[in-house]
Amino acid sequence: MSRLPFVLTAILVLGAAVPVAAQDDASSRMLPRQVLYLPLGLDPDPASGERPVSIDYRDLELPDARRAQWIRLGWWVRLTGSSAARVSIDYVGLESADRFRYGGGRADVQWTQRLGGLLFVPTALDLAVTLPTGDPSLHPLSAKAPAMRVRLRVSPIAVGGLRWWFGGYARRVSPPSEDVREDPLSAFPSGSGLEVAVKGRWGDFGLIASARHPVDGLPESTSFLLETEWSWSEELGVRIGGLLDVGPRDARSLDHAWSLGLVWRPAPRSTGDDREDPGNRSG
Repeated sequence: MSRLPFVLTAILVLGAAVPVAAQDDASSRMLPRQVLYLPLGLDPDPASGERPVSIDYRDLELPDARRAQWIRLGWWVRLTGSSAARVSIDYVGLESADRFRYGGGRADVQWTQRLGGLLFVPTALDLAVTLPTGDPSLHPLSAKAPAMRVRLRVSPIAVGGLRWWFGGYARRVSPPSEDVREDPLSAFPSGSGLEVAVKGRWGDFGLIASARHPVDGLPESTSFLLETEWSWSEELGVRIGGLLDVGPRDARSLDHAWSLGLVWRPAPRSTGDDREDPGNRSG
């Protein structure tokens, strides 16, 4: 694979190493009650053969009024004509009394399998594992808490360049050991919920939007994501977006966030398997 992910990782670490000033607020000593997870990604259309690499910067405001910064490097790898994997590495910063503290974040591995026409509509299964890496003092962005997330989604609607996905997700978090845990067990909730997502592309413009709502075990907060992408060349694009949580303050994992990212889409490698695999027709 290209060396670009490794070059971006070096730039990420060097560029975020210098602390910046932050406001002194008494509320900054309070901790959100739950570790923060971004929504699972939607895999590229198998028929496209794309293997995008992205680096995204997110500026967040937490429910206790602290600011946080989240840098994520991620890349998709196509395993077969109907399955793909995504690896992501985080570097995070969290506001303290007088400065931002930076450190390593989590590492995630996501596997997605397109199931063709199961249930008579295009269907996909996502499985993601969060590794126990990162600086636990930077909770809720990094907590050394291993986790597993699973999502089953179907797409009965595809119209006007948009494909709609409806599904359910579940999350199981294992709290870190006592020697690194600085937060109560309620900060690492496990549970399940429902999700709706839409993805589309028209020429040089792309859109991803999603909404998640808990059903059992998770704090009562509804989360929204919106991202738009503009391609300025055949392989490079700019992505901007935002996140919003709606619900009781002590149930939200964040208040709001904005993001800016770069996306590199290397020229796809077509194979005979891609043409023959029925998973490609699921869109």
